[in-house]
Amino acid sequence: MSNKSNMNRDLFVMDFVQFVSAPQTHAKRVRKIKKTMETCPTNLTETQWMKMWRGFYYAIWYSEMRKGGEELIEEMGSYQNESYLLSGFKSLAEDWNGIDAFRIDKYMFLMRHLLRNVIKQQIAALLEDKVLFENSPFLSEIKKAASSTSKSSDQTNGTTTTLERKSLVIDYIVTVASGSVGYFLHLCDIYMDELERCINELVEKDTDKSEVYYHMMIPFARKLSTITDERLRRSILKMFNQLFTEILLTASISMRVDTVSKFCDPLVEIASHTDSGKNRNCLYSLAERVRSQVQTLTSSRKDEKKALKRKVVGIDRKTKKVKYEVATTVPFVRSLVPLPLM
Repeated sequence: MSNKSNMNRDLFVMDFVQFVSAPQTHAKRVRKIKKTMETCPTNLTETQWMKMWRGFYYAIWYSEMRKGGEELIEEMGSYQNESYLLSGFKSLAEDWNGIDAFRIDKYMFLMRHLLRNVIKQQIAALLEDKVLFENSPFLSEIKKAASSTSKSSDQTNGTTTTLERKSLVIDYIVTVASGSVGYFLHLCDIYMDELERCINELVEKDTDKSEVYYHMMIPFARKLSTITDERLRRSILKMFNQLFTEILLTASISMRVDTVSKFCDPLVEIASHTDSGKNRNCLYSLAERVRSQVQTLTSSRKDEKKALKRKVVGIDRKTKKVKYEVATTVPFVRSLVPLPLM
């Protein structure tokens, strides 16, 4: 019975791939894809899903952006099926180098929509304190790696530091993408824009935003410990630079301090378990930069509080010096305490 069921699934996959890869009208391909996603068996294996993506790959290959191709890609990027999404990132990584320059824009467009879809689901899972797609077979290897490195002991002080792995899906995407340089570079190019967009859309509290930024970015720091290609290393560092100097620039000082400080200890811990000396030094440098920024922001926050307490009243006519006052925070009451002239 099991062999018969598996044969039926193989026939389902084969029928889909053969239909969409053969000469067809765009409308027929769209109908086939919609029907396939509606009637798709829930127990397809990883191998069968990868074969399914051969059909999706050719459907986009034959479509024209000006004649319904854009709408098709947007719809394909919105499907919520976890195996479909995870196998999609893996399939694109494997085929990225074989896409010609005249069609690459379509697959870049698809990748952006797939990434946006996953980021939204990952943020929702983080806010609910859940692990997205936890039982997916595609994440089995990532889960094994997470379980082996989740806890580490610091022999110098006897403490134990825990690296939380709530964003296994992002770990998976980063891992499969790193197998193709061009694919990974494109991921780094669009990731921060999509992350900022989704956080502003879905997260309201600053404390939650800090938590989400941390869990969505720490997988790239983990990948930084194993990278051998200098181009990939620079791309990851550029992402952290964009986070610290551009995205958080308009946030409150409290949120910036909270977000940046979350990376200090994890970066040091990741560096301490890194075999490559170059990657280790890179992580330590990043951690030192983060620590320095935290100190700068903390002092800025203190200066900001002082500035709230002391306000300029005017200039003394005789001495020509600035006169300050301390204002209370009691509503509708202006209570002034003159300070010495400076």
